[in-house]
Amino acid sequence: MKQRKKQGNAVKKDLQLSQRLSLIVGAAILVCLIILTVFITFVAGKKLNQISEEELFVYADSNASKVDSVLAKANMINTSLQSAVDILNTKSDDMTGTFTSSWESNAASVLGDASGAGMELKSRVTGNPISPSRFEAESIIINTMFKAVKVNANVYGVGFFMDPGAFSTYDKVYAPYISKVDCEKNIVENYPYERYSEKDYYVRAKNEGMSGVTDAYEAEGVNMFTIFYPIRDASDTIVGTVIIDLYADVFSIIDVENDAFPSMYSNVINGKETILYSSHTNVIGKNFKDTVDEKTYSAIKAKMQDGKTFSIVTNSSSGKVQRFYQPLTMGERLWWIQSAVPVSEFNAASNMIRNYILLAAALIVIILCLLTYNLIKKNLDPLKKISSAADNVARGNFDIDLRYDKKDEIGAAISGIGMVVERVKGIISDLQDKLGEISRGNFTVDLSDSSKYVGAYAPLLSSMQSITKELNQTMLDIRQSSEQVSSGAEQVSDGAQALAQGSTEQASSVEELSATMNEISDKIKVTASKAKEASDLGGGAGQAVQISNTKMTEMSAAMDEIIERSNEISKIIKTIDDIAFQTNILSLNAAIEAARAGSAGKGFAVVADEVGNLAKKSQEAAQNTAHLIEETIEAVQRGGRISEETAEALNDVTEKSVKITNLVDEISAASNEQAKGVAQVTEGIDQISSVVQTNSATAQQSAAAAEELSGQANILNDLVNKFQLKGAASSYKKKKADYIPPVMTDENSNSDYIPESAYKNAGEAPKKKESRPQAKSAPAPSKPVVSSKPSKPVSSGASAVGSDAFIPSDLDGTDLTNVDPSSLKTYASPNGADKY
Repeated sequence: MKQRKKQGNAVKKDLQLSQRLSLIVGAAILVCLIILTVFITFVAGKKLNQISEEELFVYADSNASKVDSVLAKANMINTSLQSAVDILNTKSDDMTGTFTSSWESNAASVLGDASGAGMELKSRVTGNPISPSRFEAESIIINTMFKAVKVNANVYGVGFFMDPGAFSTYDKVYAPYISKVDCEKNIVENYPYERYSEKDYYVRAKNEGMSGVTDAYEAEGVNMFTIFYPIRDASDTIVGTVIIDLYADVFSIIDVENDAFPSMYSNVINGKETILYSSHTNVIGKNFKDTVDEKTYSAIKAKMQDGKTFSIVTNSSSGKVQRFYQPLTMGERLWWIQSAVPVSEFNAASNMIRNYILLAAALIVIILCLLTYNLIKKNLDPLKKISSAADNVARGNFDIDLRYDKKDEIGAAISGIGMVVERVKGIISDLQDKLGEISRGNFTVDLSDSSKYVGAYAPLLSSMQSITKELNQTMLDIRQSSEQVSSGAEQVSDGAQALAQGSTEQASSVEELSATMNEISDKIKVTASKAKEASDLGGGAGQAVQISNTKMTEMSAAMDEIIERSNEISKIIKTIDDIAFQTNILSLNAAIEAARAGSAGKGFAVVADEVGNLAKKSQEAAQNTAHLIEETIEAVQRGGRISEETAEALNDVTEKSVKITNLVDEISAASNEQAKGVAQVTEGIDQISSVVQTNSATAQQSAAAAEELSGQANILNDLVNKFQLKGAASSYKKKKADYIPPVMTDENSNSDYIPESAYKNAGEAPKKKESRPQAKSAPAPSKPVVSSKPSKPVSSGASAVGSDAFIPSDLDGTDLTNVDPSSLKTYASPNGADKY
């Protein structure tokens, strides 16, 4: 999308002015015509659509009137038959009764009584005797049915079906029916009750209590549908049905052809939404809901709820359709007459007018654009000369021809361009002379003549003066700086040598410290292992104590059970004692009775005496047993108390064993943590050793770089001497430089230490940074760990400048704070650990 937009913009830029103006004017005319066309098309289309809609509504209304005429004839037939029903409801079914009115005829004397009284009448439908009132009603029914079938070409047959006994108490079945064939033969059929009692028209009439229409069906080889009307007796009970069978093609009288809308079709939809007739015969008999999609049906159904004429646009399989609906009242239900036209045909007239208007507008726009383009192009041709001159000036060619004889806006533009060209040529010639001298190294050239540099050209001379002045001063400063760099390089070399010697001594100390830490780590690991073994033993002892405590608890429960069983035995022994006492009393009573009996009871007295002796022995044994049981219970109770004390002691031992185990576990964990900490320290010391060795190598490389720097400074000084400079003194003033902390790299940014020698004699020493917390795990090997405590400075024997501090930003006292940092080069050690 962006690429297309860029291409479009490029095309617009390449167009000539006459083309752009023509496009703008043409676009304006086109917009105006489009607005006018849209307005005219909208108004005309809306009016044409309104006319077409009114025409189709009239068309639908006409079709509804035609359908209504058919239904009106059916209603007239029913009305005539209802007069017979009135007679049935008002006159009694009496064989001795009379007609509703007396005969008025010259033949009355022949007939006898003109009222019909005493006459023997028979039904022309059943052939059975019939009362005068029923004979009169039957005459109306038969005459009306014959006339309806004979006169109305659309009526296939008429029936007057009643419930058994509803017409006459003398005829159980009364259901006359006359069809076209019956009418030609002048006969009346009397249908049996079983033939019509289950028919849709009969059941619906009785259940719904209102008139209605059945779906189309085939009977006796004829396609038809039935209009039915309920028959009510004097108590308003439905006792029968009037049916009128109409040919299914009765609605073909509606108009389905129109020259303006050749694809138009019509439908007749009854109150049950069944399509009774359609120009599309394949949908006749179907429910309207099954012929359209659900969305279309819902929209049409919602409109039908109002019961008014309406139109609606819906979708169909062949495209959008404009539908017009006209309601038609059929009893207590609404029928609908539909006329439908494809939207493409409905809008055909308005679309044709729109196309004609668009064609005319396009032709007008094309003609106006051509005329406008030719007129503008003729008047803008002189601008091509200005464009050509501008192109030559842009390419550096100032030999151009700018003659124009008219004094209009274009002539003023050409004159102005000529003046600009002459002034630019003079400035270019002057700049060429002055810049030639400067390119040869002559910065003493005179740049004070400003007569040619006026207005917007003044900055050219001012900029050249500034450049010359700055370059002259820069060359002077470079000359002095090269000498200072050479001197500073020698000092850097001496300092690097001293740093290398100190780094070697630090490496030796770090190795000894690393060996000591390894030995400490091994001993801590042994301690942790022993603590682990003690923890395991303590855990086993605790489990054994817990088992003993459980057994003691079980023993206490067993002793409690013994005490309980001993108490029960005591109760039994007391019972035995009571029995012995009773037995002793019985033996005494037996001895007394034996004494009373004399010699006859002498043997019984011996037995009584023996029983008494046995009772005494049993009582003594029971008492002895009870005494022993009491002693046993006391012993068991003492054992129970001892077991409880033992259980409490074991519980105490268990608690202390758990505490001992926990303490041993804590000792083991602490030992493991100490071992990890020592391992981290050892690793850190190894990294410090690596850094110290790297520093030593870096110091030696720094010395070599300083020597190379000194040589380059001498070469630079020789090059500067080739220039002719104004003035001989540098603008720099020597002063004591403020401390500038060195830039820390990622590898040494963890260090909090700033050497004391770095800020000596440079004001107040900077504050030490707060030490950042270190993680328990060892740092990555690629980042050296540097202690946060200040280390001892290098000894005086290794110092490069004696007692004075060595400040990298102040090599010989000259102020370098104004030097642009971007002009300095950065050197890195081979392993990338340090930068300078």
